[in-house]
Amino acid sequence: MAMYDVIVVGAGPGGSSAARACAKKGLTVLLIDQAEFPRYKLCGGGVTEAARRLLGFNIPKEIAEREARGMRFIHENVSLEFKSSRRVVTMVMRDAFDNFLAEKAVDAGAEFAQGERVLGMKKGSNCVELATSKGMRKARCAIGADGITSVLASSVRPPFHRDEIGATVGAEIPAKEKEIDREFGDMVEIETGMLGFGYGWIFPKRRTLSFGYGAYLDNSAGVRGALIGYLGRHGFRSGYKITGHMIPFGGTMKRCWGNRILLAGDAAGFADPFHGEGIRYAIRSGQIASEVLATALEDSDLSEKSLAHYGARCYDEFGRELKWARRLARVVYRDFGLFFHLAKKNPSVLENYCKTIFGELGYKEFFLWSAPRFPMFALKSVV
Repeated sequence: MAMYDVIVVGAGPGGSSAARACAKKGLTVLLIDQAEFPRYKLCGGGVTEAARRLLGFNIPKEIAEREARGMRFIHENVSLEFKSSRRVVTMVMRDAFDNFLAEKAVDAGAEFAQGERVLGMKKGSNCVELATSKGMRKARCAIGADGITSVLASSVRPPFHRDEIGATVGAEIPAKEKEIDREFGDMVEIETGMLGFGYGWIFPKRRTLSFGYGAYLDNSAGVRGALIGYLGRHGFRSGYKITGHMIPFGGTMKRCWGNRILLAGDAAGFADPFHGEGIRYAIRSGQIASEVLATALEDSDLSEKSLAHYGARCYDEFGRELKWARRLARVVYRDFGLFFHLAKKNPSVLENYCKTIFGELGYKEFFLWSAPRFPMFALKSVV
């Protein structure tokens, strides 16, 4: 049985980024995923500018299906549009995008085992052993980037609580490119007001419209009906398939490290609790994991105490911001109509919100900027 330095479980953006970064540091890396790539993944497929910068390479034109420079907000049938002079989000289909990232990991020297499901794990005195559908795998340490139902996470922390989870449903609708250009152009559409503590979205691709609806789990009973209604309002009443997915929100304290184990991306609960973005934090947590493990392997110290540095770094780089995003979500989603009305009368609200997507303004700064202005905005909005 080959002994790797690192096994990365899950070849999404977090896992592939971790595998690539580990391989570039000269480590022997095995990247494992239960699916054969390319594979379908339910996701709006929006890669923010902040996430793009983290990649360190360009997204090819054939994978970048459409670039959005604006956002259309709809609240109870009232529309508000915001246009930027810059690209805000790059639209991708996750099957092609994730396959591309996995190929970048392989190009860097990682080995990729596709169609191999991890069934269980045990830790030895000097290694981690994974039982998979194709046999045993062994490494000095492992990164769990295998999503909300991570097999590796069970050795690190208890399952997520209900208030840490969002439920999403989505459907991919084929459409002619000219029709998408005419109706959406370079705009992403967001709908609110139809479901508490949640929203709907349309991410236009080259020849596909990615519809979705999501909400915090305790408010998600009507999420499927909300999506069906949203599709119907755009003229789609049949002929589509709805799939579902859970999102683990950040903003609460969760252990993401253990003896010889680190968790990245959704497995660690690193999704934005305000608008649901996960790709940015998956990429960055995978990169941080590679840096921490490279040092730990060099020092021959893969203990839980040593790897706690990973949790501290993630918190310093983005975990604290996710706490502020959670606070913002509690305020805004409690009365999105007020937020929408204020934004309609005061463009600076959306301008600064888009700066959080660019990665130029943190949620803390946005929250503290907004709070004292809300009474002023409210007064202006009714004048």
